Amino acid sequence: MDQGQFIRHRARPEWGIGQILRRADDRIDVQFQHALVTLRLSIAAAFIESVSKSEAVAAGVAVKAVRKTAARKTPAKKRAVEPEEPEEAEADDEADD
Repeated sequence: MDQGQFIRHRARPEWGIGQILRRADDRIDVQFQHALVTLRLSIAAAFIESVSKSEAVAAGVAVKAVRKTAARKTPAKKRAVEPEEPEEAEADDEADD
């Protein structure tokens, strides 16, 4: 299962044909015709079948250009930013002289 690939979930025909938007570890995000769904491949793989691009277009699926990104296994860590200390005006120091 690769990004940009078209699929159909045999147990959920009401979802229509979908396009894989992202894959990360055991999960794929799929934009189906009638729903945006995240699937676990370990569970759903038996129900997913590949669909050709021409079949997807014939079914009226809006073909999206999907940018391939590297799968990230761990979430990115956010860096904490320390607030800056307010600087005291040098003019106040000079005025006291």
